[in-house]
Amino acid sequence: MQQLAAEAEFQLQAAADQLNWLAALASAIQLDHTHGQGKYAAHLAALAGYLSDTDFSGVHSSIDEFNQLSESAPQNPDMPNRGAHAAGAPQ
Repeated sequence: MQQLAAEAEFQLQAAADQLNWLAALASAIQLDHTHGQGKYAAHLAALAGYLSDTDFSGVHSSIDEFNQLSESAPQNPDMPNRGAHAAGAPQ
């Protein structure tokens, strides 16, 4: 479980980095249109498209992997619900 949590944390950090890069590219495109007559806007947009098409796939595949792991985890139907919504738990 610890390894799974570490992988999830890594994937979330990678996704946050990707979003920051895409936001920076969007800002660069806007500045290029404002100050550079859009000279590099098409190239920056192509780079943004490339990054969004390639690097987020790791996040999506990890989500799929986590779903498969949770579905294949052993279940104990005799175990009482001890979570926040268990019978007798404060609401």
